[in-house]
Amino acid sequence: MRNQSLRGALGRLLGQDTAAFLAYGAALALVTVVTAWAVRAAVRRSDLLGVLVAVELYGLLVSPVSWSHHWIWCLPAMIWLAHGPLGQRLLSRVTLAVWALVTVTRVVPSLIRAEDHRAAYPGAYPASLAWPGCVYAVCAVLTLAAIARGTAGHEGPAVASGAVPEPSRAEAALGRRLG
Repeated sequence: MRNQSLRGALGRLLGQDTAAFLAYGAALALVTVVTAWAVRAAVRRSDLLGVLVAVELYGLLVSPVSWSHHWIWCLPAMIWLAHGPLGQRLLSRVTLAVWALVTVTRVVPSLIRAEDHRAAYPGAYPASLAWPGCVYAVCAVLTLAAIARGTAGHEGPAVASGAVPEPSRAEAALGRRLG
């Protein structure tokens, strides 16, 4: 339970064989696309906290090992979900509620203690430990989806008429740094 990365979650669910490796590759591709979408949406909104949260959660998900204490990034994620530009949307509120439930009830620390007690019984993870052990990954993906959802309806009338929109300040600043 200590490894809360996408790879750790899938390893607990599927084992450490070829199927898990293939599932990890597919999940990695999907998370990369959702993160790119989220970062693009946040940049278009000039939402720098949204960009930071998306990048940090992506790093935690795709890292081979993300120890449970690395997930302190749930705090800025919850702040964004509560007070960010999309905090009033249903997905943001539901995701915030799930994060709050997971952190307040201390799901992962409880699972770590349960895992320590079962160390004497090697073998596959029982579903009762494996599924709840994915809560950080699920919360992170929900948060990325909430950040990404911000593109709908935010392009303005210039895009609808076919005109090329002016880049936002964040897009212009990012372009100067990269270019």
